[in-house]
Amino acid sequence: MWDGQVLDVLCLGYNVAYGARSVKYEVERNVVSLLSNTQQFYGFPQGAALQLYVDYEDRKATKSPQPEIRLRIKYKGSDEFTEIISPLKQFDLKS
Repeated sequence: MWDGQVLDVLCLGYNVAYGARSVKYEVERNVVSLLSNTQQFYGFPQGAALQLYVDYEDRKATKSPQPEIRLRIKYKGSDEFTEIISPLKQFDLKS
């Protein structure tokens, strides 16, 4: 699942000169890499639901030029989503 705002963030990377390739690149950079890295570090249990959403608060705190796409998981039998911390953010070398 994903929020409509995820599509808005992906569209920010659209470049007329590159056409659909620029959108493909944004999806690979922001969505596919997030899912694959999270799968590699944490795994996804069978029956879990994943939700992509946009974090605007982190943008304000880090003064990032673009909002960040994040991932939540709802485990089978649970009523609430739990945020998954990106493995790349967890090991940020700047801090």
